[in-house]
Amino acid sequence: MLDSQKLQFLIDEIYSKIVEEVTLANRTSPDELNKVLDKYGFTEKKQFYQYCNIRSSKIIVFGRIEIKQNILDAIAKDLGIHPERIDYISYDDTTNYDISNLEYSNKYSDILVGPVPHKAKNMGDYSSMIESIEANSECFPPLIRVTDETGTLRISKTSFKTALSKTQLFKELNAAD
Repeated sequence: MLDSQKLQFLIDEIYSKIVEEVTLANRTSPDELNKVLDKYGFTEKKQFYQYCNIRSSKIIVFGRIEIKQNILDAIAKDLGIHPERIDYISYDDTTNYDISNLEYSNKYSDILVGPVPHKAKNMGDYSSMIESIEANSECFPPLIRVTDETGTLRISKTSFKTALSKTQLFKELNAAD
């Protein structure tokens, strides 16, 4: 039996080794990451795991926005998210946005979607961009629908704040505090 000091040293070494292994697997490919998750008994987490780099990940927001940019920025700041960490794709620009750019993205931790057109580039045979991303959730950052209290896609002050508070980036930033 190890004394507490030796046990702590061993735990620290194991932790460092596992962090190194998971980081390398994540950089290599989603399949490699899934193998490592399987190895450590996180099979059920595979399809829900998404990468979020607290230092550089951003949130991407698609859709028609009903409020001014400075208000969106203030809401993000209130939640501890720097406004420069949010990219906005307007309703009209969504049609020309190639959603395959979001597959296995390390740039974005989350996708927020408000009112958007049904079509976007490279969405496959799906009837909408949202359906395409949700059907292939293991390939994309988590998608969060920005909805009002009735469940209608709508980007308002309240719905935006609620959606931002559900993002991985928000959770990671608040866990770091």
